[in-house]
Amino acid sequence: MNFHIITKTMEKDPLDLRVFHENGFERRVCKKCGARFWSREDRETCGEFPCDPYTFMDKPVMNRAMDFYEMMDYFLKFFEDRGHKVIGRYPVVARWRKDVFLVNASIYDFQPHVTSGQVPPPANPLVVPQPCIRMVDIDDVGRTGRHLTSFVMLGHHAFNYPDDYKYWKDETVLYSLEFLRSLGVDLNLVTFKEKPWIGGGNGGYAVEVIVAGLELATLVFMEFKEDERGDIEIEGKRFIPMPLKVVDTGYGLERFVWSSKASPSVFDAIYGDTIDFIFSIKGIKKPENYSEIVKNFVSIENKEDLGNELKKRFNEETILFIETLRKIHVIVDHTRTLVFMLNDGIVPSNSKAGYLARMVIRRFFRVVEDLGIEKYIDEIIKFQFNKFSRQLDPQMLPIILDILSVEYEKYRETMDKGMAIVDKILKDKVVTTEKLIELYDTHGIQPELVAERARKLGISIDIPENFRSLVASRHERQEIEREEQKTLNFPPTEQLYYRDPYMKEFEANVIHSEEGLVILDKTCFYPEGGGQPGDIGTLECNGRIYKVKGTNKYGEVIVHHIDGKIECGKVYGRIDWERRYRLMKNHTATHILLYSCRKVLGKHVWQAGAQKDEFLSRLDITHYKKITREELKEIERVALGVITGNIEVESSWLDRNEAERLYGFKLYEGGIPPGKTIRVVKIGEYDAEGCGGTHVSRTGEIGFIKILREERIQDGVSRIIFSSGDGALKIVHQNEDILHEASSILRVGIEELPKSTKRFFEEWKELNKIKENYENMIISLESERILSNYRMRDGIKIFQGEIDDSLIMKSLRNFKEKNAVFFIYGKKLGVLINNTEMNLFERLPIKGKVNKNILILEDFNPKEIIEYVESVIK
Repeated sequence: MNFHIITKTMEKDPLDLRVFHENGFERRVCKKCGARFWSREDRETCGEFPCDPYTFMDKPVMNRAMDFYEMMDYFLKFFEDRGHKVIGRYPVVARWRKDVFLVNASIYDFQPHVTSGQVPPPANPLVVPQPCIRMVDIDDVGRTGRHLTSFVMLGHHAFNYPDDYKYWKDETVLYSLEFLRSLGVDLNLVTFKEKPWIGGGNGGYAVEVIVAGLELATLVFMEFKEDERGDIEIEGKRFIPMPLKVVDTGYGLERFVWSSKASPSVFDAIYGDTIDFIFSIKGIKKPENYSEIVKNFVSIENKEDLGNELKKRFNEETILFIETLRKIHVIVDHTRTLVFMLNDGIVPSNSKAGYLARMVIRRFFRVVEDLGIEKYIDEIIKFQFNKFSRQLDPQMLPIILDILSVEYEKYRETMDKGMAIVDKILKDKVVTTEKLIELYDTHGIQPELVAERARKLGISIDIPENFRSLVASRHERQEIEREEQKTLNFPPTEQLYYRDPYMKEFEANVIHSEEGLVILDKTCFYPEGGGQPGDIGTLECNGRIYKVKGTNKYGEVIVHHIDGKIECGKVYGRIDWERRYRLMKNHTATHILLYSCRKVLGKHVWQAGAQKDEFLSRLDITHYKKITREELKEIERVALGVITGNIEVESSWLDRNEAERLYGFKLYEGGIPPGKTIRVVKIGEYDAEGCGGTHVSRTGEIGFIKILREERIQDGVSRIIFSSGDGALKIVHQNEDILHEASSILRVGIEELPKSTKRFFEEWKELNKIKENYENMIISLESERILSNYRMRDGIKIFQGEIDDSLIMKSLRNFKEKNAVFFIYGKKLGVLINNTEMNLFERLPIKGKVNKNILILEDFNPKEIIEYVESVIK
């Protein structure tokens, strides 16, 4: 089981629980997979497919069938009645974590802040219906009847502190038995299969809950944290015990529904109506023995040789139906995944969570095109959105449809361009998995497209069954930048800029001083952070003034970088107030602009980066297409409305859970602040973000905001360059000066500039055309002159002639005669063209820039060049 305890200080047998013995369960070892398990019946196998067959589809194991939300509500009520608080779902994009992009399990909601003990849970114990996305299963969707990329994990969690115990292993297993019994499940059908568990830097013991062949839940007892010095080894990683012991359970909602309905597959249990809808638009009639066909398909153990297994069991007509059904299973799964991804603000792109969304999108497009139902994309998405609308935002549906419309255009463009790239690759006759991944990563080319093209050329290509899982595994986690945190052994610096951001001067005591830096007991110099530059200014000591060139924070200690060394014990500090005040205005303006972008463009907009400077600032946002000029003007208008409203800007420290409850995960627009409390900057009812920067007290102080331009810095991210306050006014004046100067030069009014510049541009193009025609005429005449005179050497024609330097490169198209050498030259430039089979350039005693059959010379003697050429040919 890859679970090895090195130390002897741990529990002797951590899963030999009282609850098993009291309820008639005995520990056994599966003769097929070798795993340890607990069961009431005397059996040789663990009960899980494929060690045992699915039996719940033949005879329902629960006392009644429940649909998706009925089962969800039943579970939540069961645990609410037993002292658990029901909390709302978290987004499927893990914005509060630095290590992963998507939520894979309900415990992700509480890692790392709660599980580390740093922050208390939102309730204890609690229960949550958490939508999850697991890209690792993407290739198995459609190949089995149980794998999904999108599912709801019903999790009940308890956080046991040394001084606050809730419940642990025995109680958790007992809850599962009580829940199963409440559904009418015969406990003789239940097995608990032991397994190790790791995830998110934590580890523990676990048991899988299996009923009639199907794993329904996993009960994890999280009690270790990853530490390379640890004495506990799980799956090759080392762990140490942690003081907080966490009950982490995951009940698969879809599997409970499937088991309750005894449907032939999980897809029929959850998406039966969606499948029927696609059947209707495709014009497919269900076979009378549909359930038997699907059950037979789902029970296939050897998925590695699926083609042959199908041939053994089904006739050709049924195999064609199964292949179509498998594609429909992909559609219903992937559309649900997309609806949740895009609803929760993921914008398709070539990086991070956006990459994973695009992977799902393009596989979905591929399959709907295979089925010939691409014109129904919107209808299918609407159907799925409405089906799961209880956990979705209705305002996001039109945005989701627009995103997919834009993505489909990109997909078709990629497929059209991709054929030329594929043909080039196939010249090598061998295409490795790594090359397929490179084509997918770099160009977005689907492996199936490569295989189809190769087949037509008689080339065989093997696409790994887990191709997309392989690609996703390279993109589903983000590298945590491990910055070297400089720690300084000094008392924390009192941060006066939080007490009063308008404080300009202060007195302080020197804590530490050395050449180039000083640490004070208090300061109103803001240290660099959150995209805001550190303050500059002066420190005065005994009549001497030291320049503060920058300010940084290390832990809780603020360091002032100065020119020299302060020798005295007290200083008088002054910040560069004009600079700071501009930065405060621009920082508050950044928050307002982000609100405005979301108001105009949609709720999918998230901050992707920001930098506040004294005069010019930038805001990077996620958006799926280029922002139009009209949209930019509307964004600016909305922002100006907030500014002229003179709204109060409030800053307060809040408990993290309270802040998340009040404002959601938009708190983390500017990054993920550590600690159990968060400084929240709130601008009326417009915006609330976790932010450590300095801000004005009312929006009216900003005065003015001006968007200068928008740039598409990468796929899925737009950068807005802007300025505020007097900086914005200065830029407007500069632009006006430019307009007045242009107006003066062209001798027209400013309002006539567009018309006049267009006229001048058209005239310039016409003059260029005349110039080009004249040049072409000269080139033609000069080329005819050169081509009319040549010398023969050993069967090779040698041409030479002089042309104006500016026309030489354009004239080369006229000198293509085979078995000939041309030397075309001017005053400073010479070009030697070798249209023969001989390796001429390497044999010449002259050097220049070689480009295929052309040698470009800048230092030459025409007579010598011809002599060299003739001597080589002889």
